[in-house]
Amino acid sequence: MTALTPTPARASSARLLALLAAALLASGCASLGIRSDRIDYGAVAPQRPLEVPPDLPPPPANERFTVPGAATAAAQQAQRAPAA
Repeated sequence: MTALTPTPARASSARLLALLAAALLASGCASLGIRSDRIDYGAVAPQRPLEVPPDLPPPPANERFTVPGAATAAAQQAQRAPAA
């Protein structure tokens, strides 16, 4: 026999290994103890909103995040309002 031809013992162990691998894949992660604890968000009671401390200063105005040439709703509303 050459080294490339499988012996009956090797073929049997290869089949057994393939069968065990298929059984492990078919069983899924539940048999390994890995669970996905999904939360039912519809059943959760609403919590009170977060409170901002009164002594917390507002963040400084920064032009870094404004889009050049973009109009804001407040600016458009100010332009539409008639001068009183």
